[in-house]
Amino acid sequence: MGNWRARVAIAISLLVLFSAAAYGVLLYLSPLPVRIMDTDSSGLVCLGEAIDAYDVGRRPSEGNPGCTELYWLKDGLPAALSCGGE
Repeated sequence: MGNWRARVAIAISLLVLFSAAAYGVLLYLSPLPVRIMDTDSSGLVCLGEAIDAYDVGRRPSEGNPGCTELYWLKDGLPAALSCGGE
């Protein structure tokens, strides 16, 4: 009977590990820097902020030739500027 407890513990551990890995991938692959993703300036990027960071578009920057402006799709306001390898 104690065998099911071990299976539940393993399942929960795998779920936590998978969730942490998915969160890390979201942060790593985000087009925005962490300081921009942290919209409430708490010092931490919550899951909702990490997901929202993917709601950005790209357009050529008007003031900086050769740069790309990342903007929020919800309102068109600029989010960040990407120039070259930045």
